[in-house]
This record gives sequence, C-alpha cells and structure tokens, in this order.
Amino acid sequence: MGLEPGRVIEIFLLNMLTFYAIYDRMALWLISNTKSIKSRKIRIMKKLLSLLLILTIIVLCACNRTPANRYTVTDFYDESINKDAYKEVNYFSSNASYYPFKSAEELTIAADIVIIGRVTDISFEVLDIETGFPPTEETNKQYCRQNTLYNVDVITTYKGDISEKIKIGILGGIKDYRVEEQLALVKKMNAFPPDGILTDEGVPEIKIDGLYLFTLCKSKKTGRIINMIPQQSIYNLNNPFEKQGISGSGIMSARDVISVFGEDKWSAFWSEWQKDNPDWETRIRTNIIG
Repeated sequence: MGLEPGRVIEIFLLNMLTFYAIYDRMALWLISNTKSIKSRKIRIMKKLLSLLLILTIIVLCACNRTPANRYTVTDFYDESINKDAYKEVNYFSSNASYYPFKSAEELTIAADIVIIGRVTDISFEVLDIETGFPPTEETNKQYCRQNTLYNVDVITTYKGDISEKIKIGILGGIKDYRVEEQLALVKKMNAFPPDGILTDEGVPEIKIDGLYLFTLCKSKKTGRIINMIPQQSIYNLNNPFEKQGISGSGIMSARDVISVFGEDKWSAFWSEWQKDNPDWETRIRTNIIG
C-alpha cells in the first residue's frame, strides 16, 4: 500500500530533526578539532542537505508507487484483474414489476419491432435511467444503472423498419457471466448498486449464436431499441412451441406471436426451421404441433 499524506509529512519532519542533530554534533566536533571551522561547516551542511533531499525523494516515490495488487481498470476491463476477488458476487434484483399482455395480439400491437435474429455479441454499458443516455457529472448516482447490449443480426422482420444489424438494450447485467468485466464497469462508471451486479430475474437466458424471436420498443427520445416485458419479449427458437409468461397470465409461444402476422408467415418459418433442425422430433413433442 502507498503511504498516506500524513505519514509522508511525519517522515519528512523526522528526517529534518535527524539532519539537525547530526549537524549539531559534527559542528561541535569541528570547533574542538580544527581552525577552519566556517568553511568545513558549510561543506558538511551542503552534503547533509543533499542527503536529506535524496531521502525525501525516495519517500515521495514510495508514496506514489502503485501497489502490486491494486485494483486497476484500463478502459473498463483489465485482463490483469485478480479473479479470485470475485468468487462471491452480490447480485441485486431490479424488482421490476410488469403488467403482462393478455394475448399475442396485444403484444404485437404494442411492439414497435418484431423480428427473428441471431445474437452475435454481448457487451455492457451504464446509462442514466432518467434520460436513457450515458451519465454525466450531474447525474444522480442512483440513476446510473448497468445495461446489457445484445448485437443481433436480423434474419426476418415481421414489424418495424430497421437495419440488418441492431443492438438491443436490456436493464441489468447477467448472472455468472463475465463477472470481472461487469464489476469493473460498475466501479469505473460509479453505477448503482456500487458493490454488485444488478439483474432482472425475468430476463430469459440469451446466448451468443442463439436464435430468438424479439418483440421490442424503440425509444422516441434516444432512438435506442429496448425490450418490453422480458418474459413476453424474448423467445428462444430452440423450441418455438414453448409457452412463457408471468404467473400464468399472458402465456404464449413464439408460434403464437408469429401467427399473428398470418398463418403463411408461420408456415414459412416452420418449414425453414425444420430444415435447420433435422433432429427436432427428438426435442419437441409432436402432439403439441397443430
């Protein structure tokens, strides 16, 4: 650890006292042993002053030296971070409450964007939840929240006018995934909560290279693309018949959502999906396919 400022001053004063004590003793010795007192005293004083200066520089350098185990951040993630420090991580639930859509029709009407896309990358950022933009010096610390960004290659668009590649923002981080990176970002950006990772338990697991159906909103203020109700906004297409929702309300599947846009849309998707998943009958019960 580096020395505190008070400790540096204390050491400096001790060096000064030592200097004067040595000088006083040598001066007394010179008075009793030489006639050329003045010139010798001056030469000795210069040498002692030089010695004191060297000692002071050494102390100050020791104070400013970065400790070997110091937690450092380069950009927002440093590969040299001690991973053992994160064996136990605090996770905080966002405690977000949602009013679920009762049907796939309601969901698709409310959504600005409905797509099928493949996740190509995952990253993290901190935003001011009051404005939707990166925080500034004036931002209240409690409004600085971690977000997860998913890079998605759009394969099929059912609703909305978007590009072939988009980024989807979801409030909170990811449990047990690139933990060091998330904690480093929280620390650097002074996000809330300061000693852990904010998560939303309702967000389904989203993996790189996974294929998903997304129902999304586009912020009029920032232009950012964000999820709606997590349990009804993200469908893993590993099984397009799997139902999901909130506590028994608004239970629906990817098939239900796609079918809103016409049975022809569902038939086209299902035909292609079977070609891409030749082993599907080993994973999906055929009696649920209507």
